[in-house]
Amino acid sequence: MNGIIELEEVTKVYHTKDTPEITALNKVNLTVKEGEFLSVCGVSGSGKSTLLHLIGCLDKPTDGTVRINGESTSLMSEKELAGMRNSKVSIVLQDFGLIPGRTVYDNLVVPFYFSSNRKDMRKKIETALEFTGISELSRRPVIKLSGGQKQRVAIARAIVNDNPILLADEPTGQLDIQTKKQIIELFQRLNQNGKTIVMVTHDKEMAEGASRIVKIADGRIIES
Repeated sequence: MNGIIELEEVTKVYHTKDTPEITALNKVNLTVKEGEFLSVCGVSGSGKSTLLHLIGCLDKPTDGTVRINGESTSLMSEKELAGMRNSKVSIVLQDFGLIPGRTVYDNLVVPFYFSSNRKDMRKKIETALEFTGISELSRRPVIKLSGGQKQRVAIARAIVNDNPILLADEPTGQLDIQTKKQIIELFQRLNQNGKTIVMVTHDKEMAEGASRIVKIADGRIIES
């Protein structure tokens, strides 16, 4: 295996009060090359969001190995995982994850709270706003934005620190057809600029905007 993202025999098991054991991922092997745009497709409960959380250093595998840029996350401390999220991986959440009462600009400042590198912060924010086409919205409260505008803010926030890997969890699930097209075109532009992208989606049209599609079902990769 040789890629910027590598999963080797990865299993993730959850334990809950009602169900003793739920296997969300079962011996998954996956390699994502640097500069690739990968779409992971599957129905709800197939394991695709769990896969994204492991790649995004939000969780660790129960068994197997996850490597980001050659570094295994399995034995990392919470501080080290946070460092990976700050410097290597950014995530666009399904529900946007924005602070509704604050302005667009304020939301883009948030990643710098957790970063040791705050040099040129204002310039980086302006660049991200311009790239996503929302410069004119910088002083508008998030609560007054449309769904498509909020998604652009979420993407701008994810790219403001220019991490090499961008993850997206159902990024167009709440959007209309025209806005979906605009968002996938934005991801394609980011990919053309060198960003490695992994997007999970159940939307076939969105998935076809990627350079490679992987299908997942019952916690296993079934087709690539």
